[in-house]
Amino acid sequence: MCTATWWSDAGRYELFFSRDERRDRSPGLPPSEHSLDGVHYLCPRDPDGGGTWLLVNDYALTLCLLNQYPANPAPLLPPRISRGKLVESLAACDSPGEVGRQLEAMDLRHYDGFLLLAVGLASARRFTWDTHTLEIGERESIRQPVTSSSFMPEEVMLTRQHLFAEMVAGQADPSPEKLEAFHQHFMPEASTHSVFMQRDDSETVSLCQVEASAEEIKLAYAPKHPTEPRFLEPVTVSLNPRA
Repeated sequence: MCTATWWSDAGRYELFFSRDERRDRSPGLPPSEHSLDGVHYLCPRDPDGGGTWLLVNDYALTLCLLNQYPANPAPLLPPRISRGKLVESLAACDSPGEVGRQLEAMDLRHYDGFLLLAVGLASARRFTWDTHTLEIGERESIRQPVTSSSFMPEEVMLTRQHLFAEMVAGQADPSPEKLEAFHQHFMPEASTHSVFMQRDDSETVSLCQVEASAEEIKLAYAPKHPTEPRFLEPVTVSLNPRA
């Protein structure tokens, strides 16, 4: 469960990521700065599973994780490792290509299925692990919105794709304003299929917005309102890009 979209221009991009999660999980921790092998990065944190679902580092590389639910998953090798920790283990990568090289060198059989989106200033890649094989897709093959759902996945995906086409007029690189409106969209009559999702057992819990260029990197984190299908005012943190 989750939805990612982004807009890009020469030397900059903005990415939006809605996190959907079970209602019995602890709220995510707001973003803060960390480092790995001398590379600084910003991310919110998952206090239950550890790690994160999204980070942006000082190479202006954003990684965001969507859970996948393969029909015939392979047995995991012990120990089972949180997918959020996988994201942080890649925090020092300088490009989507380096993410791919590191993933191909790992034994991913310790992880449940995932879709990892890597977006940089010059390229983007999608990495899909179905617990059997790792599939790599270049930017040209990535259809927005990138989304997943454990509930009626094909129907939910089609609903969100149709809404995306309607709200952003099918543009390859839609405006940030249209993307933000898309992530805030709520349909009371179809709340389980909404981008701002509401179900008895789970809901959309936060929205992250990354603004990245060679001059500045920002991560805004907006948690869900406690009782209403809308986001609170975001907390924004900044990072100095590498020279």
